[in-house]
Amino acid sequence: MIGRYVNVVNPFRWTPTARECFKRGCVCEGCFYKEFFTTSSFQCRMKGSVVELVKKFGVPEDLETKTIIGDD
Repeated sequence: MIGRYVNVVNPFRWTPTARECFKRGCVCEGCFYKEFFTTSSFQCRMKGSVVELVKKFGVPEDLETKTIIGDD
């Protein structure tokens, strides 16, 4: 794996930002952080975190199930 970047996401809990992303269905349009990542060399990894959180802990009890756009 030399020279190859691996995007590893290992979330530990549902943060307010992850919950907001989940509520939006991981759609970046209109997201508060979209502007930051547009002008940055970094990429948002919240979608991967949300997918892992759902796998690990399930959907937060107070939120309804959403379809995550573009999930494989």
